[in-house]
Amino acid sequence: MKWIHAQILIGNSPENNGNNNPRCANVSKDSLTQSFQCGGMEGRFINIYQPCGNDLLELVEVKVYGELVTVPPPASSTTLVMGRNVTLVMGRRLCWSDALLYCRDYHSDLLSIRGPGEQEVVQQLVARAPLPLTSHLWVGLHRTYFKSSWFWMTGDRMGFTKWEQENPHAQPEHRRCGGMARMDPSTWSRRYCDEHLNFICVTGGNVQAKVHFYSSTRPHNLCGY
Repeated sequence: MKWIHAQILIGNSPENNGNNNPRCANVSKDSLTQSFQCGGMEGRFINIYQPCGNDLLELVEVKVYGELVTVPPPASSTTLVMGRNVTLVMGRRLCWSDALLYCRDYHSDLLSIRGPGEQEVVQQLVARAPLPLTSHLWVGLHRTYFKSSWFWMTGDRMGFTKWEQENPHAQPEHRRCGGMARMDPSTWSRRYCDEHLNFICVTGGNVQAKVHFYSSTRPHNLCGY
């Protein structure tokens, strides 16, 4: 009978420091060198767990081999608008800041709408969406903390607006993020930034003028994002 000294656990759950994930194998004291095949198990946490007592566990070397699983991109639809590619991301719903970071990772930025012609084409793109969408879609509108002015994260000028109310500053100050309504006439509204919505990205344009955004989830980028 083999004495089980530890277990190898693999999975994606962080609960109990990852010790609630499924078991791949039992590690015994019978051999100095042991190899295990985990049969296609997937997970970002690999734990060596002692289920019984406080026995000393000494590991000289542990090697882990795996395959990187490519995650398919979320469903999206793209159209060309005034020299820029505008992409409606239908397969993912994020808060405003995560949508911004997603667009800056995979495109150029969250969308700015610079005139009525662009607004009309974007409305048509949304109307043709083959998948269900949230009631509003994040765009790159944000509100300053100390004043009531709004701006585009792309750095584009606010020369055109389509607010659902005549006074865009009438809403509570903590609604600092802007979204566009899915249904016609697709007006803009001030929303709570932690809402999880579909969103619209843009590729191209003057990306050098974009407004920096600091995120605590990107600590390596001390100058903003």
